[in-house]
Amino acid sequence: MKSRFKLILVTVLAALMGLTLIGCGGGPGPEATIEGAMKALEAKDADKLGSYFTEDIRGEVVFGAETAFELFDEIDVSNLKMKVVSQTEEEASVEVEYDYEVTAFGQTNKDHQSNTIDLVKVDGKWLITEPFE
Repeated sequence: MKSRFKLILVTVLAALMGLTLIGCGGGPGPEATIEGAMKALEAKDADKLGSYFTEDIRGEVVFGAETAFELFDEIDVSNLKMKVVSQTEEEASVEVEYDYEVTAFGQTNKDHQSNTIDLVKVDGKWLITEPFE
């Protein structure tokens, strides 16, 4: 059960974050999109989370998030650190590190993640282009 829980957790976080957290709201830069996605993840708001992703993967992200949120009692993200490694007017790559804690089935799983998230600017908003690996 524990390995299944971890597999579901990793898949969901990859799908959520990798279904990559953020975009629709976003502020002046790609970091604001990532912050928004993380807040939507913690709030277990699948539609808001999906708004941070490009349209071509948005449905997949929302579906994955809804499925995961049904299983998870609580999701906490902390120690979020971001570094823009490249940025043009239309594309950006951001290195992201964070700790997370997920509670489900009476168990809490803690881990540390680091990813590079690619974003594109669509209609003036930074959106995440693919699920996290």
